[in-house]
Amino acid sequence: MAGDLARQHPLLNIATQTNATLGDKRRALSAPEIRRAIELVRIGMGKNIEPPQRILDETTLFPEFPVFRALGQLLSVHIYVSLAEGQITPAIDDLNAILRLGYHVQSDAFISGEIGSGIAAMGMNSLAKHMPQFAVRDCDRLIFVLREWLKFPPPEIKIIVSERDSAVNILRKNKDNENFNELFGIINSENKGVILPSKLQTALKNSDTHTHIIVEGAVAKMFKHSNDVIENLKLPFWKRTQPRLVDDGTLAYQVADAMSSSGISHIYTQLLAQMQLLAVHAAIRKFRWENDRLPKALEEFRREREDGLLTDPFTGELLMYKLDGERYELYSTGIPHRDMDGKIVPGSGKPIFMPALKRPVVPAAP
Repeated sequence: MAGDLARQHPLLNIATQTNATLGDKRRALSAPEIRRAIELVRIGMGKNIEPPQRILDETTLFPEFPVFRALGQLLSVHIYVSLAEGQITPAIDDLNAILRLGYHVQSDAFISGEIGSGIAAMGMNSLAKHMPQFAVRDCDRLIFVLREWLKFPPPEIKIIVSERDSAVNILRKNKDNENFNELFGIINSENKGVILPSKLQTALKNSDTHTHIIVEGAVAKMFKHSNDVIENLKLPFWKRTQPRLVDDGTLAYQVADAMSSSGISHIYTQLLAQMQLLAVHAAIRKFRWENDRLPKALEEFRREREDGLLTDPFTGELLMYKLDGERYELYSTGIPHRDMDGKIVPGSGKPIFMPALKRPVVPAAP
């Protein structure tokens, strides 16, 4: 209900445009429907959140995603206005709500992970752009909130299991269908309305092996592969490999390969890096208030180093920090490329900043 109120309101649409003014944002937040939506979303964030779909298959739609995004936009607008009025504590509380919303959206499928991470990043960027306003107590509050979120288990494993179970459900539901092989047609890239037969579809059509045997063989391979992926995800990013299905030349392998995801997205590690960067920006801001200077190196933060806050999740090394007079740069090395053997290519990542700028906003001198 809160999302519907927000998504359908014209004033919020105006307030979320890139050229929106503070007046536009205030007008949106003053609308009775928007005030009611904020009230409802805050109530909702205090309850247990469960996905509306219990079982995913090829017919599953996600109509709630635009609604969740609208709620993220609504809270981001409220963060902006709160900061403009000097109300930093409510802004941090709104960020906490956005992170909770984004976390619980990331629960079903890879697409939900992308939407949820985008919602969380939206709120963090909104706050990060205005950190020069922060007092010491604000920095402490923000660091505390982010530390707590960094303790939460990443949703990757839950999504891997959900994606696998969805694929298994599709296969078993259709295994007795005489048109089972049509599941593996390919969409014509030039004409998306036309589905062309794939080599697998043709092979299944001409096979003498019972579909039940092929499906159950594929399911066994998919469970083995998902377990390998889950074990791999338990490792630090820089120690991970790329588990692959073993090609034994069977139709079961081909079906499993067609139904398995190409691999877990790195958006979760990226979101982790963004949270850490925002927390370290707050730590630097606090340090500057306490010492009237910028830190010469991240090693000056003892507690943050001990709890891993300064560690780049992509490399296991310290986040990149470059001091330049009265300015500094802080960033993660970003998602690296892998070679043909699946090994990480050092230095191949695209740097991640928070806020998402090539040159981040730097807290002004106290």
